Amino acid sequence: MTIHAPKSRRAFADLLRPRGLTPEIVETALGIGAAESRTYGPGAPKAAPEYNRWARTIEALHGGLMTSEFDWQRFDPKNLPFFLLPGSNLGLLVSSGNQFTGVTYANPSNRNPKGVSFGRLVDDNGQMSFFGTVTQDGSGVDAKETWVMLYQERGDVVHAELSLPVSMPKGHVRDWRDRIIFPTYDVASSRLITTEDDQDQDDFAFTIARR
Repeated sequence: MTIHAPKSRRAFADLLRPRGLTPEIVETALGIGAAESRTYGPGAPKAAPEYNRWARTIEALHGGLMTSEFDWQRFDPKNLPFFLLPGSNLGLLVSSGNQFTGVTYANPSNRNPKGVSFGRLVDDNGQMSFFGTVTQDGSGVDAKETWVMLYQERGDVVHAELSLPVSMPKGHVRDWRDRIIFPTYDVASSRLITTEDDQDQDDFAFTIARR
């Protein structure tokens, strides 16, 4: 497993761009999701803040991707929001994460168990292909890699990452091939906390080999 932990905005952008993303797109999505979760009081259903954070995060991400320079497409197989970048055969999903989201010292996982549609996409990463979703023109979707954007808020800071899963036993992802740790998103200032571009020496990546 390779883990990237960019600290500068420029290094972060360099890692996101080959995957059809920009710091601005994810910054906006994380911010809108965090704002949405704060619109609910104690009288709301317990699941409302997190469910609607997820929904708003996806909605904002959709807006950013569809208006970007990248040619993203959106599908909803079995009501699972799924983004496809056809030129690179790259897929993208969004999920809330657990307490290890956005840290380098432990493996994260999705917060809630996922269903068959999500599991199939994850399992197929190990096979390096995903087929079966049909587009409006009748052609099939071929995503060689399906990445997951995980997020979790802890102490008014949103921790997030873009990671490539390879196995999902019992509804939770346990193994990842690549992880890009996002700079933390500060809710109070509504921005990603990054170093200045002349401090790129703070950026690092490392690989963990399986025993």
